[in-house]
Amino acid sequence: GLIISLCYVGQTAAGLLAPIIAGRQRDQRLIVATMVLLTAAGLLGFVYAPVWSLTAFSVILGVGQGGAFGVGLLFFALRSSDPHSAGQLSALAQTVGYIFGGLIGPFAVGVIYDWTGSWQVVTIFYLAMGLASLVLGIGAGRARTVGAKPAHAS
Repeated sequence: GLIISLCYVGQTAAGLLAPIIAGRQRDQRLIVATMVLLTAAGLLGFVYAPVWSLTAFSVILGVGQGGAFGVGLLFFALRSSDPHSAGQLSALAQTVGYIFGGLIGPFAVGVIYDWTGSWQVVTIFYLAMGLASLVLGIGAGRARTVGAKPAHAS
């Protein structure tokens, strides 16, 4: 219970602070990369680190996940050209994100471990998902917007 509680404390702090820091920058690629790397380090720590160090890896994982989630939510506002586009982007990203998160998260890890009996295979899966998150997050972190283009008067 203590380990999970520390993870939540890290998530809460980073979920509040990371979007503030990210919102003050024109480009969010560095903070995205930092959050993905912290999340990967935390997950790998849970698999390979000694038990006595899990409190630290719990906080690291929490900071990575909380910061990534907060910055991800900030992107709806930063990357949209208008409120309508922000709503559409939010609906799309959250629908797809929660579906994939539910399938690729704990469920997939359980299935992979049950099928293979190997934490090394789970590690490869973690690293592949981390790389995909990094590539997609860096793309989202670029200072660009999506949505309606301004109408030109004819």
